[in-house]
Amino acid sequence: MDDATLLKKLVEYREAHNLTQAELANILGVTRESLYRWVTGKVKLRASNKRAIKRLLKAPTSTDLDEFDRLTSELLNEWKCLGKGNRLKILQYIEEIKTPEEIKRQEIEQSKK
Repeated sequence: MDDATLLKKLVEYREAHNLTQAELANILGVTRESLYRWVTGKVKLRASNKRAIKRLLKAPTSTDLDEFDRLTSELLNEWKCLGKGNRLKILQYIEEIKTPEEIKRQEIEQSKK
């Protein structure tokens, strides 16, 4: 993502979360003046600033966390209703699920044969 797009998304984030420039700058660990200079194009973003912005934009919002908490509570309630045998079956199934890294490793091994 180029700097202009990243900064546009940052401004949209600030507006969507009703943050002042000072509040957003504080979250990013920079001064309000630095944030202003980035947005107006007076100063180029450093790699560390880009990483901080990308982390912020990817961070879950409090609404996302509220939804996550609700779903987690529902899952835990369902889990408590399961018998021991079904819980063991689910845990065994989870153990069998392959991560993307495991799948990639297997594909590489098979391609070598």
